[in-house]
Amino acid sequence: MQRKTITDVDDFTAARITGLWNEVAPSMIEGLAEDLHHFAEDTIYNPGELKVLHSTETLLRRLDSGDLQANPVVFRDVVQGWLAYFFRSAETPVGMPLGPVYRLAAELDDLAQAFQRERLTNTDPWQNSASA
Repeated sequence: MQRKTITDVDDFTAARITGLWNEVAPSMIEGLAEDLHHFAEDTIYNPGELKVLHSTETLLRRLDSGDLQANPVVFRDVVQGWLAYFFRSAETPVGMPLGPVYRLAAELDDLAQAFQRERLTNTDPWQNSASA
């Protein structure tokens, strides 16, 4: 991932998130892709669940490659989706420490909440009418 991939954050924050992302995203993508490959042989997941997992993998790949630029909310949601899948399956990619993923998820959650608060504050019609 490149620093410009995450939008609506300052350069320092973008660099920090990029470093965390680049540390864990390749293993996240590889582990999910491997599982999806094996799911083709099994029928333990219903088609709706498989569609969500394929969408998660695609979004991870697009963000990682820089094909898609997104705000912290999108990044948070895809990382939390990945974590939810691996918590549900009770497996993580072999040899992958989860500490850095938790750190990335926490950082993204803080950023996403701040981004959403800012968006709500800036679009509050009562705030705009009170100054009139």
